[in-house]
Amino acid sequence: MTGLDHDRDRLARCALRTVVGSVLILAHASGVWANAGPRATAARIIAEPVGIQGVRITREMLSIDLRPAERGQRGIVEAVYYLQNEGPEQHLDLLFAFGSEDNADWSITLDDVPITGARTENTDTPRAWWPPATTPGLDGDTLSYGPGWITVRPLAFSIVVPAGASVLKVRYHAAVRIHLARPAMVRQFAYVLAPARAWAEFGGLDVTIQLPGGWPVAVTPVLERDGDLLRGRFDAIPANAIALTMRPPVPEAYLTTKRVAWGLYPLVAIIGLIGCWVCGGALRRRDQRSRPPGASRSHPSLLRNVVYAAAIGMTFGVLMFTTGLAAAWGPDLAFPLPADERTLARAARLEEGYGPLLLFAGALLLAVAAAVIGGLFAMLAALKVARKTTIGG
Repeated sequence: MTGLDHDRDRLARCALRTVVGSVLILAHASGVWANAGPRATAARIIAEPVGIQGVRITREMLSIDLRPAERGQRGIVEAVYYLQNEGPEQHLDLLFAFGSEDNADWSITLDDVPITGARTENTDTPRAWWPPATTPGLDGDTLSYGPGWITVRPLAFSIVVPAGASVLKVRYHAAVRIHLARPAMVRQFAYVLAPARAWAEFGGLDVTIQLPGGWPVAVTPVLERDGDLLRGRFDAIPANAIALTMRPPVPEAYLTTKRVAWGLYPLVAIIGLIGCWVCGGALRRRDQRSRPPGASRSHPSLLRNVVYAAAIGMTFGVLMFTTGLAAAWGPDLAFPLPADERTLARAARLEEGYGPLLLFAGALLLAVAAAVIGGLFAMLAALKVARKTTIGG
């Protein structure tokens, strides 16, 4: 192989790698670009209380009802703490992060007696209250959750724990994060368990989470699902937080359409590159057939082949552009958000943000790259065929 042949082959391999890499970038970029703009409501800190010291907690019963999230409403959390005070009565100052902005929808009782005098405080967020950075994804990938804030307005209240056994019960409404997605919006919820590590003793946790009917869910730590109820029983704190992701059922036809659409995109790229190579070879072979025997290659024919190769590349670029947009938007256009989900998105002021614009720009840039590389492929094929023909002649 001559140095010229080696350079041509290396350039062809580089071009192929560039197009394939561009295909992969676009395939993953839709998920990245789609996060631009206000696509999700704010997450709220919902955590175990801070301040339980010197009193044993023999058991905690945590019940979370997320069925209202189907209508965009807040979930209902009820935590029951079975306390055991081995000494004289104790005065405890507790902080609760209820997760609601106004902290209005709550009730606190000690042995069924309502607790009064609760107040909202401005305080630095205890590190134990920091929400998880992500919740588990329904399709394998995690979904961003924790916004990383450092302040919160928790509810502060005082209780006097009598000697012996007593029951502290807290009930409140907690915000569920809504993430704009298609063809069904995703709901996220996190309950921070880490503060319980600072308690004098923790005897165990029983968790039940009620889900909207038939919704798929991903949750950590692992909970057993029985119909639309999640259950877990733990003798120790199982994780820093319960993190959950759920959404309405997605039609199987949507998933199939999306897989087929993205599967076609790299296939079109490969077939298109082969087509550019074949068409480039055909250009020069036609030149050879039309040239009189013994005649040398003319500059007009070379220029004409450059123009033809550019046209071949542009055709390939247009094909990649339309295929990319069809893969990115086709399934969502075929399966739009249901009317109730659109209403919920408007009420939550969720928008696509810059996602569609960036996706369009990305598809256009990759199409331009495909056009350039396709044109080079066509021209390289023409030159290679020309050299073979010359040697053979």
